[in-house]
Amino acid sequence: MAKFKLDINALVPKVTCPNCGMRYPFNASLCPECGEPKPEKERGEGKLGKLKLRFPSRAAAGTASFMEGTAEKAGAILNGRWQLMFALILAAAVLLAVVVLAVNGDAPGVGTPAKQQGSTVSVESQGSAITISDTYLPTPSPSPEPTPEVVQNPITSMEIVFLNNAIGPDVTLNKDGQLSLQLELRTFPQNAQVTQTWSSSNEKILTVDNTGLVTVVGVDPVNGSNATIKVECGGLEASVIIRVPQYQAQHLKANQFNMG
Repeated sequence: MAKFKLDINALVPKVTCPNCGMRYPFNASLCPECGEPKPEKERGEGKLGKLKLRFPSRAAAGTASFMEGTAEKAGAILNGRWQLMFALILAAAVLLAVVVLAVNGDAPGVGTPAKQQGSTVSVESQGSAITISDTYLPTPSPSPEPTPEVVQNPITSMEIVFLNNAIGPDVTLNKDGQLSLQLELRTFPQNAQVTQTWSSSNEKILTVDNTGLVTVVGVDPVNGSNATIKVECGGLEASVIIRVPQYQAQHLKANQFNMG
């Protein structure tokens, strides 16, 4: 029986050194002849046929970037320092943002509605959409209701009456001690809504209030006195002369006629 001898080295794929052309096993990182780093990608050939070897793109530990004193090593160190500095700056920025949000306790986060109370508007932000809620809008002041205008009905005529009887243009207070007289105004039509204005031609003899009450305040104790009472209403007017005999002076506590 023939003896079968297995050559392990023949089964291991090999790579070719691009510098000296020597073939060596693919698992070696450097060429044993000239020290050239193994190429990144190479097809190894052995008893098992051609095998496509996939090597990582990062340089092996034996390359120039790992050798002390080489330019590649200095560049790798500088690159690492820049990456570390960038990472520290980024971490500081994130920490600063967290501190600002913590100080401003009412600062909204992403998607949190921000409500402004006291000014006027509530804004809710969801993503890029912004909606305004009328819940926080100021309540409009109610418009004042217009005061109804009183329309005065026109009157055609009027007269001065006493005890529901029309009096003439001349009245004498001949009853001893009679110092007042309640006059009234009668209009036509009687349901007319009008304003009355009473006045006296001499307030040292007679006074009159807005209800038509006439009061004697002074009288000549020798000849007697008189004054005209007038009322205006709805563009019309009426008047009456009231005479006060001289003997009424004794009933006055203070006779204003003597005041000059």
